[in-house]
Amino acid sequence: MWHVTSLLLMIALASEVLAGTPVKSCKDAPPITESNAVTISGCDEAPCKLEKKSSTDLHFKFKVDKETETVTNKVSAKIGPMDMPFIGVDGTDACSLIFLGDGSPASCPLKEGVEYVYRNSISVSEMYPKQVTQLVDNMLARVKRGEVSTDKGLSFLEVKYHMLLSYLINLTYVVLRKCSGEKIEDDPAIDRLVEIRTVLEKMRPIDHKLKYLIDKLVMTAIPGSTNSQDPSNFRANPANIIRKLVVELRTTGALANYATEAGLSVILLAMLVWS
Repeated sequence: MWHVTSLLLMIALASEVLAGTPVKSCKDAPPITESNAVTISGCDEAPCKLEKKSSTDLHFKFKVDKETETVTNKVSAKIGPMDMPFIGVDGTDACSLIFLGDGSPASCPLKEGVEYVYRNSISVSEMYPKQVTQLVDNMLARVKRGEVSTDKGLSFLEVKYHMLLSYLINLTYVVLRKCSGEKIEDDPAIDRLVEIRTVLEKMRPIDHKLKYLIDKLVMTAIPGSTNSQDPSNFRANPANIIRKLVVELRTTGALANYATEAGLSVILLAMLVWS
């Protein structure tokens, strides 16, 4: 019986990347014990930074613990705090990139206990968003220096901006795969887009109410005379952001109008409940 596995590779930008010695194994992967098992060109120690418009050669030795029919590249690039699929490499077939110890090509399926060598050249496209990376790195540096307080969690705007950034990055990735003629069905980026879009839709009502309150505060702060009926004259009430519970009063009879001692009238709407 053939078994299908995926060859996990983690190539990171501006992060802790496996290069020479010591090396780190991917999650849920056997530990790498040989000091020369992994070789990354142009990098003698971690972290390795892959420059745009450049190619990096990656060689490493490995064995499979059971007969393996197919091998698939799973390569991600770390852009700021987020791991993104490496476009053009992630999800592609890796069987043609695997060789035997003597340098001859190894064909799938791979045999249990045989030492193989994986060889690949990773090209970093100019399209990767350098500006976004710099922005995220600067934000992280500010947090580490204590300039941005996170002791009470993230603010609403911080969550919104993070969601929008993640949505645009995943959407760009899906569009590029589609334009390249690659399959996007069952791609994890689709699930991420749906999840992020759902969160953004849930945030929309709060966003509208915040905009209304902010506009009122700004208009109130503007010097000059205003009309007594100007909506900005009414005090902003942040408590209105929270949805209030509406209690319906039901009765079997007709309710009359009552007047309080202060002269205030309370009108109660009558509801007739039929059994």
